[in-house]
Amino acid sequence: MPVIWRSEELKPGSDFSSIKKLVGTYEPFTEGAWGIDSAFYNPKRGESPYIQVNLCDVEILEMEGDVPAPQLVDDKFSYRINLSERTNTKWDTYLKACEALKLGLPDGVAGKRAIHERVAIGKGRRATTVLVPVALIVVKQVSPMEEVRQLFTSTNSVKVFKRACMLNPTIAKDDAILAKIADNSIFAELGAVIEGDTYKATIV
Repeated sequence: MPVIWRSEELKPGSDFSSIKKLVGTYEPFTEGAWGIDSAFYNPKRGESPYIQVNLCDVEILEMEGDVPAPQLVDDKFSYRINLSERTNTKWDTYLKACEALKLGLPDGVAGKRAIHERVAIGKGRRATTVLVPVALIVVKQVSPMEEVRQLFTSTNSVKVFKRACMLNPTIAKDDAILAKIADNSIFAELGAVIEGDTYKATIV
């Protein structure tokens, strides 16, 4: 590799290490250890343990400099934090961030949605960064019937409405509503009559 002597010729870091801010929903943590082929392997202590933070429904909010946002597979993103028994480490910083948000570790985070930001740790040769949760996003719980009403007003096609209801994960959990959708009695309940392939509201 040729030596680069001018700073403007340097390339930005990898896409994932250049993520400054993202929002995602927690999935359960995973535990693991870096093997002998890893840069984190310590020959004196053997394999180095880590915690893997797993997020789904991720949206990248901010990148470092002009680095383009990476393409995420299935909108999922995971990152690992080396475990440590000491303060002023990535693990210490992450724990304090979770405690500030009153996240119950390790099981209390699953399903919660949070904004993560990259923060700096240490100085000089020990300077590094880590992504930590900085704010929780309250996800409004919508009832299955509320979902049905929203879909009902978004179209007048019987086929489109019924298909959208069947594919909606909130509605799909309610067997009673699914039965009404299947036998078309849901239309009368919502104040509508079916006319061919469409329906028309009779209650304004």
